[in-house]
Amino acid sequence: MNLGIIGVGNMASAILQGIFKNDIFPTSSINLYDPYSQIVFEFEKQGCRVCMNVDELISQSDLIIVAVKPNNIESVLDEISVDTVGKCFISIAAGISTEYIKSVLGESVHVIRVMPNTPITIGLGATAIAVCNDVPEMFSEKAVSIFSSSGAVVFIDEELINVATAVNGSGPAYFFSMADEMIKTAVSFGIDPQSALLLTAKTMEGASRMLLESGKSSSDLTKAVSSPGGTTVAALTEMKKCGFYDALVAGMNACIKRAEEIGK
Repeated sequence: MNLGIIGVGNMASAILQGIFKNDIFPTSSINLYDPYSQIVFEFEKQGCRVCMNVDELISQSDLIIVAVKPNNIESVLDEISVDTVGKCFISIAAGISTEYIKSVLGESVHVIRVMPNTPITIGLGATAIAVCNDVPEMFSEKAVSIFSSSGAVVFIDEELINVATAVNGSGPAYFFSMADEMIKTAVSFGIDPQSALLLTAKTMEGASRMLLESGKSSSDLTKAVSSPGGTTVAALTEMKKCGFYDALVAGMNACIKRAEEIGK
């Protein structure tokens, strides 16, 4: 089986590094196309093949990852003029439905929708995968292997992919924004920036591991930190009063709505 990747930016580069590290595809079976990227030539040095156009890549590939932005996917799909029968397309574009991809390429193609996130670049990604019923097992298994090589994978129904976007896709930005404010506040009280960064980041890292490994719910873990009348309760009470929780829910709802708006 040959792999093709259309669009070789940061996300695709991270995907490729996971593939190399875990020997999921030989480099000689990987085809790349991105007329705007110089990164492709770095991967060419490692044994990948750089294609001159989309049709060349499609002709040489069985499983194709379309790693372009949602606003570019229409033009990319419209460029394809070669036979796509029986090929499988993995789309990481938010809001772009299986129905739309098949309406452009034909009902004979197979489609897997994937929502990865930026921590995939350090091998700690969280990826949601929606696999249509008609996708042959050989393609779905390869898709899982590709993304599990750079983090965790969960399966969801396609109608929930926009919800996943609001959780894992955009989620890192929520944590980074929260960390930014925590660091700034700590610095404003006199902690040096590097120490504030370390305390914040390691706290988030440790909390996430506890959430995954303790067997306890997020509510139970919150209660375990919150001594009655203590400092944590004071902080959480004030955050709730200021609308922290409502703001988070509203933000996630806005993310879902935007994914639906840009969708096809």
